[in-house]
Amino acid sequence: MKILMGLIVALTLATGTVSAQTAYQDDKTDFYVENQTNESLSFVNMLLCYMAAMAPDKMVNAGIYVASIYDSECEEEDTSASDQKAATATSAQSASSSSGESGGGGADKTGKTAEQNTVVSTRADNDSPMKIKAWVKSPSEEEDGFTMPGMVIYVEGIQSAAPSEASKFGNFVMNMTYSLTDAWNGMEAGANMGGGYLKADGNTVIFRNETMRSAPEALKATFSSTGVSGVFNSESWVGGFEGFPAQLTSKFAIDDTSKVYCQELLEAKKVSMESFDENGFPTLSAYTPVSGDGLATSEVCWSTALADAKQNVHRYGVYKQDGSRLELGQSGFPMKGAVTIAGESVDVHAYADYWGVWFDDRFSSAVNLIGTSSPTTFTKENFAGESGTKTYQIRQSNARIEKISKSYVSLNSLDKMTAVMWVDKWDTNWASKYDTLGFTGDSAEYSGTYDASSGTWTFDKKITFTAGYNETALSTPISFNNQKWLDTMKETYSDSFVHTRALWVWSPDTGSAYDISKKSLANPADATATNGISMNSRESLTPANYPSSVFCVEQCPTAALLNATVQAAAGASSTGTKVASPYNANNWQVLKNGENAGRFQDGILATNVQTYTTSGLKVLDSTSTEIMFPISIVNPSEQLK
Repeated sequence: MKILMGLIVALTLATGTVSAQTAYQDDKTDFYVENQTNESLSFVNMLLCYMAAMAPDKMVNAGIYVASIYDSECEEEDTSASDQKAATATSAQSASSSSGESGGGGADKTGKTAEQNTVVSTRADNDSPMKIKAWVKSPSEEEDGFTMPGMVIYVEGIQSAAPSEASKFGNFVMNMTYSLTDAWNGMEAGANMGGGYLKADGNTVIFRNETMRSAPEALKATFSSTGVSGVFNSESWVGGFEGFPAQLTSKFAIDDTSKVYCQELLEAKKVSMESFDENGFPTLSAYTPVSGDGLATSEVCWSTALADAKQNVHRYGVYKQDGSRLELGQSGFPMKGAVTIAGESVDVHAYADYWGVWFDDRFSSAVNLIGTSSPTTFTKENFAGESGTKTYQIRQSNARIEKISKSYVSLNSLDKMTAVMWVDKWDTNWASKYDTLGFTGDSAEYSGTYDASSGTWTFDKKITFTAGYNETALSTPISFNNQKWLDTMKETYSDSFVHTRALWVWSPDTGSAYDISKKSLANPADATATNGISMNSRESLTPANYPSSVFCVEQCPTAALLNATVQAAAGASSTGTKVASPYNANNWQVLKNGENAGRFQDGILATNVQTYTTSGLKVLDSTSTEIMFPISIVNPSEQLK
């Protein structure tokens, strides 16, 4: 069953609706605001959307009928039109109801998967409540590597009041029972897998859900004109790598006026996945949080104001200057081919994309590449809406060229970016200086941000790894400005040389490390090579973009040396046998002569620079021979000792 993420703090939003514009203006854009409350409400939101899509109010006393429910409609249900609305309370039910049609407002269903559900809706008269019964089919599916069994959800609901301005959801009660469709994990078809309860009364929603082998979910949320508050359960992992699953009960409040979301832990319980009660549910035992387990016992608040948000883009379009979409050509796609193994034809499934072609290693010796007498032909598997037949054969590339480019950014460009810094208190030269900045105690990582307007670093979390990953909020954040670092983190040597330690941080926002030098700290707005922070970007080149020649300074293989090394390793009698190096002896940065012979020396003689050339997919050495592993090595992990 597909689960919609979010009911409370704006789950999706914003699509451009102006017609006859460019692709840049018209393409759909989704915004997501997530927190633990959203996760706890996901099942509630899905139920509200499903029931609205079944349209029982339009089929009262019409007998038993089948409702087609499109999962994607509930996943994309709320389509508010601005970032501001993406930070306000909303619901899938209101969005579904406002369309005037069931099932998503009559949107195009082409290519979408529908689930068939049996429904009956009855009402004695206009003064009586509406009674609903539904049989919802939930097919088996994979989730995080675990097979979720197929189930039938039996639903019985009574609705006594419709949604209104004074009652956000109306008044209704919904009871659910989950039953296995087929035999699963030693249980017979029809076995009870749990159940749920959902009640709306005025502006309060109460929900409980129990599924076999899972801790119970529960929620109570009361909506007001300025926000929502309540109590909810959530699942968490406590204590790092050697920890345990836990069920957390927390209270929460969202204030749209103050733009703040607050949460406080009320109770924690250990969840045993080895001990179950008579109904198959894991047993729970009380747990008292301790220092270092990662659980915050005091109230924690976050801003929901758009001005305080940092946007992470995980998917984007590429457009031309006139606003039209830039077509990037063929994206990754699956394909299928047939090979012969032990006299029988076997299908091989492969996937081709920017990085190359993948198929299971066990077919390596059966798939014939271009260059053999009968290369294997693969047929592209079409996506929805595609037509035609395209076939491919695979050519092996034995080398990859990676381009490294250097650029510079200003320190101020890191404004409000998450920064993680390692404080090394074991280094006695700097330990006392870290104390001066406020990093007292043992070595640890600290997480915080940089404020460009004031040139100030503020670290408010301490990260330790003594019992797995643990993040603890600091009661008093550590704060210092750039000048404080420059004045404190310096060492004067006997020859009057002053060394200022660079400030090194890593950001999970960008996945990049930043080595911030003295010049960058003193000139935070400068992005030039003189004062900026040096950044290296890596790019794997496609053969079409290979340069005609490349030059190698250090660790430079030749075709003959590489072949000799690999053949020697393949022929070795035992693991640990030494073989000759595949690298040219003239390309080691080591002095060969004189009293310092054998010592490292940065650089080599210009006459020893190795030149490689490219030809199609090939990289050739100075003898115009392709640098490659011998084709006889098809399983390196077994053949090379």
